[in-house]
Amino acid sequence: MLVQHAMHTQLVTINAQQTLPEAVQLLHTLGLRRLLVLEEGRLVGLLTDGQVKRALARLGTFRSAWEFAYQVGNLKVQEMMQPEVWTARPGDDMNRRSAPCLTGMWAGCQW
Repeated sequence: MLVQHAMHTQLVTINAQQTLPEAVQLLHTLGLRRLLVLEEGRLVGLLTDGQVKRALARLGTFRSAWEFAYQVGNLKVQEMMQPEVWTARPGDDMNRRSAPCLTGMWAGCQW
């Protein structure tokens, strides 16, 4: 089977310099679990809902809600994203491209 038979064609992206609230708004509003991260039009990473949750957990406890909101508002996508993303072309054979997915090296695999 070719990659083109399993791939999504409607891709949603976010800039690496955008903030956590902007990423959460996109994920929630569009019902997504991952965003492609771009910098100057080039793919530089992948941001998943799990990475967002882990980033929030790492923020820890604060003295006030204001301090928490400040920290969340200043957290950039590039600080949370997975920088190594495996890619494939539509005409690639999925059997050959699935090896990294099966070994846990390909983020976002769903087949």
